[in-house]
Amino acid sequence: MNNNLLLRILVWFVAIPFIFAVVYLLPEPNHLAFNLLAIGVSSVAAVEVAQFFSRRAGGYRASKVFVPIIGGLLPLLSLLEVFHLFRFDAIVFAIVAVTGLVLAAQVFRKNETEFQSILPVVSANLTLLIYPGLFVSYIVRLSSLPDATALILVFVCAVYFNDTMAYIAGRLFGRTSRGVLAVSPNKSLAGFIAGFAMSPAVILVAQLLRPTLFPGYLVTRLLFGGVLGVVVILGDLIESALKRSATMKDSGQIVPGRGGILDSVDSPIFAAPVFYYLYQVLFQS
Repeated sequence: MNNNLLLRILVWFVAIPFIFAVVYLLPEPNHLAFNLLAIGVSSVAAVEVAQFFSRRAGGYRASKVFVPIIGGLLPLLSLLEVFHLFRFDAIVFAIVAVTGLVLAAQVFRKNETEFQSILPVVSANLTLLIYPGLFVSYIVRLSSLPDATALILVFVCAVYFNDTMAYIAGRLFGRTSRGVLAVSPNKSLAGFIAGFAMSPAVILVAQLLRPTLFPGYLVTRLLFGGVLGVVVILGDLIESALKRSATMKDSGQIVPGRGGILDSVDSPIFAAPVFYYLYQVLFQS
């Protein structure tokens, strides 16, 4: 067992219990501690995404002040909405306002040569607003669902059990089935299948422990878990594609054995909106 694997296991056994403690032991009001953690993670992840653009987009220089703010803005507004401090759609307002400000700011370039960097700057800043910002805002919105504590814990398990089982199965059984996708050639078909299976398994176990959490038919729960299993994998692959475009192996070095913050939260970031909306469609309609 190499050092990288040992570090991943150690981080898993520290990080997951920590998240559970924050969610379960500090649930009120509206899971404030968990949501503040999500906002902080979004800000750090935005800094890492900005580095992708800095490496590949000519003329873009990431602001140490503006980038964390734009990364945490939409999750913060979602938190304020959860606390009913806004009577209008603050998320849409913020997207329109930031987009307008970013576009308007390009008018005030000092000289003609600076206009060449407008498209990289605009595309980078608006991307940061959406990814990770908008996607993380749905992690915050999970706390507005009924029985939010249980659902957040199920979401965390469905995501990270998928990710962990994919890694373990890939290491143990995936040597002959790697190279399925060019975006991440080291990942294997065995890992994809094992990881995918964990998400519906988590939903079924949760239903046994809390029968009212996912009411309705078995096929509905399997559909929910199956879709979640797919988007969890997609979240990881999407970040791999972004890193490949930036010619970077990891998004950062903050998390031992995993790389950056984005390397650790790419799957829940992408899966959160699907979980939020699909749960309401399938189990609250």
